[in-house]
Amino acid sequence: MTLNYAFSVPIAKVIPNSCTGGFVLVKGTVKLSVTTVQGGQVPFAVGVTYTSSGSGQDVLADGTLVLDGTQKANYVYSSQTVTDAGFPATPQDFMQDPAVRDYLVRSDGDQSDELLVDTAIDLTFTNGVPSAPVLQGLSVACSSIP
Repeated sequence: MTLNYAFSVPIAKVIPNSCTGGFVLVKGTVKLSVTTVQGGQVPFAVGVTYTSSGSGQDVLADGTLVLDGTQKANYVYSSQTVTDAGFPATPQDFMQDPAVRDYLVRSDGDQSDELLVDTAIDLTFTNGVPSAPVLQGLSVACSSIP
């Protein structure tokens, strides 16, 4: 038996720009597509596809947009991460908590302050059924070479 689930986790957060010392308002979505299969070659299997996309804008620490002419082109990002797991029987409880890594790049091609953002999401399963995913946090690092 195959069951499919879909979740969408919105993200809107001011993060520090470790490349410039400023801040970026990241807005986007992580979509989760979950498939569970019971009774196949593996007695119980779970596959999860994490698809993220969004944008970022230069802001002040309080989230106010920088509009004084020093702001750069907006950031854009998108990624896809796939996980799978097999079990000898339907597990009573288990958790997946991958970090979805996105490269925030300027829309004009400026590579001087590209950012790596890892989004941590917890996805808990009870008797093979996923609960709503929980955003655990974002971590940021400067990377001029993705």
